[in-house]
Amino acid sequence: MLFLCSLPFRSSQLAAALRVPFAPTSTSPASLEQVDWNNFTYTFPCYSDHPIAVRIRNGSAELNHVHYYIRKTVFGDLTGHGQPEAVILFQCTAADAAPAQVFVYSGTAQHPSLLATLPAAGRPWFDVQQVRITNGTQQLSGYGYKLQDPLSSPSL
Repeated sequence: MLFLCSLPFRSSQLAAALRVPFAPTSTSPASLEQVDWNNFTYTFPCYSDHPIAVRIRNGSAELNHVHYYIRKTVFGDLTGHGQPEAVILFQCTAADAAPAQVFVYSGTAQHPSLLATLPAAGRPWFDVQQVRITNGTQQLSGYGYKLQDPLSSPSL
């Protein structure tokens, strides 16, 4: 059935009244949660005075007899700007295992930016075992090594 009705509109008013409002798609950039951190190129500080770029595939890579592993990724807003940062727990192994550390990334999925590598390199070492973000605070827990501690026996 077809119904026609007469409305007291001019044609321009009718056209405006019948327009469906346009809802633009989100223009906000993609979150770091959209990045595939298990298939990403990182600059690792392990076993070298100069960090080395390594392409990780499926969470690991090997280059020059060094193995690189991504162990865990956690997201949370650490900077207070309303977008989550990515905290990536990683570890490198060669003849021995270097203590696990974390990369902290900010930015967007299209332009991730490394904020920090924690804990800072050098001695004493800290081997990160757990990563949490609670109320905008990053919490790292694990083991600490005094200068004289072998890697197999952390004393802190």
